[in-house]
Order: sequence, then C-alpha cells, then structure tokens
Amino acid sequence: MYFIPLKYASRLKSEVVIPKEDLNKIFYGFYTIYELNKTFEQDLQALKHNNTLYLKLGQVFRLFVCTLT
Repeated sequence: MYFIPLKYASRLKSEVVIPKEDLNKIFYGFYTIYELNKTFEQDLQALKHNNTLYLKLGQVFRLFVCTLT
C-alpha cells in the first residue's frame, strides 16, 4: 500500500516524499518478508482446504520458522 507508490514516485515524476536511501532502510527486507508470508498463507490455505489445518499446523509452522533461521 505504501512501499510501491513511494518507490516509484521519482519515476513518475511526482514529488519524492522519502529519499531512496531512507526508503530502503524503512522497507529493508520487504520482498523477503512478503514472499515468506505469502507462502505461509498459501500453505495454511491448503491445509484448511484439505481439512488438515488442526492436524498439521505445527509442521507447517515449524517449517516456516526454520526457513527464517
């Protein structure tokens, strides 16, 4: 909601609200966090769809946490 418009503001010749260096600091790791959360959500949705959410939630969560370390 904020990252993409701020990132491309300079390319659209609109007023730059936040300098690129500050934007990179504020949103450091944005894409990594976004992709991990998207994958985690998809895994949870698949478990829900297969009616195994309560049985396998711990396994999916452990896999997610191990990905982070």
